Amino acid sequence: MFVLLTSVWPGGWAYAIGVASNLYIYCILGTLVENCNDDLIYEVYNISFYNLNARQQRQVLFMLCKAQSTDMIQVLGVMPLAVSTGLKVSYYVLNQTNLHLIFIDTLSQSGHKEHL
Repeated sequence: MFVLLTSVWPGGWAYAIGVASNLYIYCILGTLVENCNDDLIYEVYNISFYNLNARQQRQVLFMLCKAQSTDMIQVLGVMPLAVSTGLKVSYYVLNQTNLHLIFIDTLSQSGHKEHL
């Protein structure tokens, strides 16, 4: 990000936009998977299993057991891949960009333009 702010590199901005769009696409897909997972759990819990025969009741029991321990898509095994994670990453990147801009402004005001 510092290179984008201190130099003229048009391809860098295109790369940054591409990375940001991919981040949000994956985060939106992760949120959709979570929502579909929650909907499936809701539907499994609402099955009237007492109207089913014994074989079907065992299948519903198996689905209930599997629905209770669902795995979420993780980013590096640390954070869930969801829109909230994308917003946290965006917030961090914007804070770092702000720090870089303050640093560049401080350097330009103090007369150290040759370092930029």
